[in-house]
Amino acid sequence: MSELIASVVEVVADRRTNPRPDDFPTVVSQMEIDGEKLTDEEILGVCSTIVGAGIDTTTALLAQAFVHLDQNRDDRQRLIEQPELLTSTTEEFLR
Repeated sequence: MSELIASVVEVVADRRTNPRPDDFPTVVSQMEIDGEKLTDEEILGVCSTIVGAGIDTTTALLAQAFVHLDQNRDDRQRLIEQPELLTSTTEEFLR
């Protein structure tokens, strides 16, 4: 976790001086509340919340995909026999 935090701090510091269009760290580094830029601690809090939410969502999504494949053995067998379906199946699970 400390490596992730250090990485976020480094990226945000870079984006303050080298902003990129359509880049989340750039958006967060330029956010203002009542005309004042967010502090490093506030930025880290926002980024941590987004990363945590993404991890939680991904974990739940994978769990449900595995449950589906366990409860629907025909679907699972089809993926084994037709691995070319893995990409579209993955995209569908993500929906």
